[in-house]
Amino acid sequence: MNHLEDSVKFLTKYSWIYDFKVTNILSDKILEEIPSDWLRFLKSLTIEDFNEVFLNTENTKNVPEEIANFIESYRMLKTPITKCTLSNHSLSNMHKRGISLKKEHEIVNFANFIEQRCLHSDIKNILDIGSGLGYLGEELTRKGFKVLGVEGSEGHSERAEKRKDGNKSHNFDTVHLKIDDSQECLLKLSSLTSEKSCIVGLHCCGDLTPQLLKMFTEIDQFSSLMLVSCCYHKMSPVKDGFENFPLSSELKSAVEKSDKPGAFNGFMLRLGAQETVKRWLDMGLDEHKKHMNNVGFRAVLEKVAIENDIVLKKKKRKGGMQSDFDNIDAFKDNLAKRYKIDETVVENFSELVLECFQE
Repeated sequence: MNHLEDSVKFLTKYSWIYDFKVTNILSDKILEEIPSDWLRFLKSLTIEDFNEVFLNTENTKNVPEEIANFIESYRMLKTPITKCTLSNHSLSNMHKRGISLKKEHEIVNFANFIEQRCLHSDIKNILDIGSGLGYLGEELTRKGFKVLGVEGSEGHSERAEKRKDGNKSHNFDTVHLKIDDSQECLLKLSSLTSEKSCIVGLHCCGDLTPQLLKMFTEIDQFSSLMLVSCCYHKMSPVKDGFENFPLSSELKSAVEKSDKPGAFNGFMLRLGAQETVKRWLDMGLDEHKKHMNNVGFRAVLEKVAIENDIVLKKKKRKGGMQSDFDNIDAFKDNLAKRYKIDETVVENFSELVLECFQE
């Protein structure tokens, strides 16, 4: 079994599951691309049934042959994952000021992971890439490491430096440096790095992870590399793919030989940044309903906007409050609050959204 080739074949065969923009599911007629056996079967399932069929390894429910083949292929491709024991430690009230619970969880557990590996290899120096305001670096200094922050945002770099005032844990410098593939960046990073250093990064978005992987092989002072990657779909696109994906020559060859090399796009890379299965299983029925409404209402909105030549632009980064997705009336009545729509057409547009939903 060639795991890479089999994975590519699997992703290619079932690309209809992911190869589209979710909110365009109606406007691009995505439902028509779903195999009839699958569509009929999925429409018959409750959330509990879905979880039992696809996520329970001891499922006893009868399923159509094609779905059974999918499940068998998927399970054959799964590889064992070594899970780290999560820490019960939490930051003090002073140290976690301004930090969300999610961020605190990431900082505490990643810092513990770094500490365990670095102590084993007798590494004392840490280069924190994308250090932000320095929260991870502060936790690492409390563990006795010598830290240097590297941050691409000038504003964050300046704010990180200001955190030194009145914060004993923030006893390290933050250098403003945007990581890229240039020789200049490589030389600058090399000059900042002490002997036997560990390079770390929490939320290495897009191209940052492959860039750091390349630098790790070229800078002798780096003894260890520990990164938490994210937002793979934001990697720099080039013709027929991405500049930094795949890095593996074997995977690249498998993709090029596949029936649909174009399926290895931003939509596919988003699969690597999805919520975990545990998160899905922990969701209650109310959460699933809100998620369904969120996607469904926005799909209706996109369809009506395209059919009426209306360009949708959000007024702010997040499209609206969760309460706007409780029902279609609340959603349509709040369109003008969330999107920049000409006042002369907004009322008629809202009614068209309702009509499309009812259809």
